[in-house]
Amino acid sequence: MKYKKRYLSKRLSQKGFTVLELIFTIIIIGILAAFVTNQLLLYKKNAYNADARAEAKNFYSFIIAYISDRTDNVVIDLNDDSSLPEGYSKKSDIDYSGKFEYENGDITSKVKFSHKFSNNMFTVDSFGIVKKIQ
Repeated sequence: MKYKKRYLSKRLSQKGFTVLELIFTIIIIGILAAFVTNQLLLYKKNAYNADARAEAKNFYSFIIAYISDRTDNVVIDLNDDSSLPEGYSKKSDIDYSGKFEYENGDITSKVKFSHKFSNNMFTVDSFGIVKKIQ
């Protein structure tokens, strides 16, 4: 009994952590950091996709407003910046391709949008519905 008291009093008087406690703490922090990093990368990818999807919808809305004021046929080639209507500017982090045509009241949309840091591609149809194609 005397030995136990002496051991406990000696142990309580020591300050600091053991090496084993520090190693376990570092391992737990490393595991948590791996989970957090993985989630952040997923959120970042989803944000890039949302940006491309929103740009597709914004393009469609802009073009519908543009052709509502016109009576002639409209052909917009997204690969050629000179065919873009005045007032529409491309975002630098979005890749654009395809054509949008308005002839005699019929809309043909073959445009594609993707973010430079994502491998997903989106298209907007003639009704303004954005779909993932890749």
